[in-house]
Amino acid sequence: MSSEDRAKKNDLALLLEPLKERLAEMSDEEKFKTVISLFGRRGKKAVQAIKDNTQILKVKNKPVYLVRGKQLDYVIIDLGYCSCEDFYLNNVLRGLSVPCYHQLVLLLAQSMGKNIEEISVHEFQLHLSKSLS
Repeated sequence: MSSEDRAKKNDLALLLEPLKERLAEMSDEEKFKTVISLFGRRGKKAVQAIKDNTQILKVKNKPVYLVRGKQLDYVIIDLGYCSCEDFYLNNVLRGLSVPCYHQLVLLLAQSMGKNIEEISVHEFQLHLSKSLS
């Protein structure tokens, strides 16, 4: 990663990069164990979401993702931001650098080569408006 790319990422995204690289070298079971070991309850929830084939959408040519939740859809930007309440409470209000389980789902899906459907910006907007209504 170039220094210019690093400057664009926030602290959490930078913290997750080495983990992303390590996960790429592991078997799926090792990935699951590692994420659970590092992140506890959030890790277990992320692993279960992967096993349940949680749908992940990516906006074409942008580091913007939509993780389909049971009740809502969550926007993730470049592993450094999630629109969920857990991310807001821990990272914004408390000033921690803790990934939410949606970010861990994306991290696992990317490391496992899971199918992440690409959508247009317009389709992304439609998904968001449905999620908010």
